[in-house]
Amino acid sequence: MIVGIDSSMLALGLCAVPNDFTLGDWSRVKARTIVTKPGTHDIIRFEHLAHCVVSFCASVEPDEIFIEDALVYRGNTKRICKLSGIIEHEIYRNLAILPRLVNVSSARKLLLGSVPQRDLAKKVVEESLRSLGAHFEDDAQADAFCVANFGRSEMGLWALAAA
Repeated sequence: MIVGIDSSMLALGLCAVPNDFTLGDWSRVKARTIVTKPGTHDIIRFEHLAHCVVSFCASVEPDEIFIEDALVYRGNTKRICKLSGIIEHEIYRNLAILPRLVNVSSARKLLLGSVPQRDLAKKVVEESLRSLGAHFEDDAQADAFCVANFGRSEMGLWALAAA
């Protein structure tokens, strides 16, 4: 099982894709979105998100975990970097797996063949996957699949790629 994580303070996406996934096999893909509310202290939000990520990952027993690289963000870079570091640490501490970072633009380029305009990117990924039969609840889960899909390609597994 390969897990992809779409890092976000408001709606963090998680997606677990079986190693033997093939197109149309969406019922075996597990996804979850973790939502936090602004106004709560960042440390409390970080702790909640990290706990939920570790619980999700433990439940799907991943072989590898790939997390969106926080350094590509603008604006909340400092907070997203802190969140990603805490999540990476908690995954390693609880599951003994070293998460691997994925440049989300590279992941989107693999899936879509190009990198969509920044403010439309998540929706374009979601719509593209929906056209292939995926039924993610939101764009955070779709972007987490995109990260996992890139991770699959890095592992030498079959991955969705634009022709």
